[in-house]
Amino acid sequence: MRLDVYLFYPFYILFLFVDLLPAQSPQPLQTLRQSVSIVIPPSGSGIQGQPPLTETDLRITGLRLEKGELALDFELPNARKRFVPDADYRLAPGLRLPDGRELRAQPGNLVLEMDKSSNSKILKGSVLWMGFMEQAQMTGPAELILSARLYGTFDCTRPPEFGLSQKLPYYLVGGVGIASIALSFPVENDADKTYENYLEQETQAEAEPLYNDANNKRHTYLIMRYGGVALVLADAALFYLRSRKYRREKEMFDRFCQQQNQPLTFAPVIDPVGPNGIGSVGMALHWRFGK
Repeated sequence: MRLDVYLFYPFYILFLFVDLLPAQSPQPLQTLRQSVSIVIPPSGSGIQGQPPLTETDLRITGLRLEKGELALDFELPNARKRFVPDADYRLAPGLRLPDGRELRAQPGNLVLEMDKSSNSKILKGSVLWMGFMEQAQMTGPAELILSARLYGTFDCTRPPEFGLSQKLPYYLVGGVGIASIALSFPVENDADKTYENYLEQETQAEAEPLYNDANNKRHTYLIMRYGGVALVLADAALFYLRSRKYRREKEMFDRFCQQQNQPLTFAPVIDPVGPNGIGSVGMALHWRFGK
């Protein structure tokens, strides 16, 4: 269970609720923000934007202002390709005014288009802010902000592991392959000596058994040597893939679960648009108890 407490300014409203959803229900995992400096023209069409102020995983790739409506093109990392199969982004554009206030788009004025079927590592989409000029009621320089909150199911109760117990099978298989390669050399020497004895024989009856023995030993050491090499290479490839998978899972666990596993956390929050269209800021307290 989780008790969430939200206190916002300037509305001074206190929200209390208990989250009784199952542990595997979609939860907010990560919030990405990107901002660009823009100049809003008086005509309501055409817009000038500067390069992003910071480099983040969320990229604003295009801006268009036509008939008072603002369109933003963006790119996001495809979280569904990174161990969050039910990942879903919720995007919210905003405008930071010269006096420091932050204007948030009304949910009913947003039209989001996103290619969720993409198999690439990057998701591309666009969001249309209808009535932008009417809500902004200003022209000139401002800071455009795009926020993307990632929701999804990620198991934070079981940290990824790749310790000695998980690595031991790879070590054993690799050891068998190396031992097979090493033991092939004595067998090869024995095959060479047997073949030399075969050459020294004077009769067919004496030479034929030695030839067959040398030939069998030759086949044996070739199988041991090349089989050992193949075993070592396959084991090394599987070990690399397993290590890579662990590093990616560990990266996601550290990113999504660092705060979720703490019983008491504080975080700054931005309230959705209030009655006058101006968002408010505040603090959120999250208290986890029980299972």
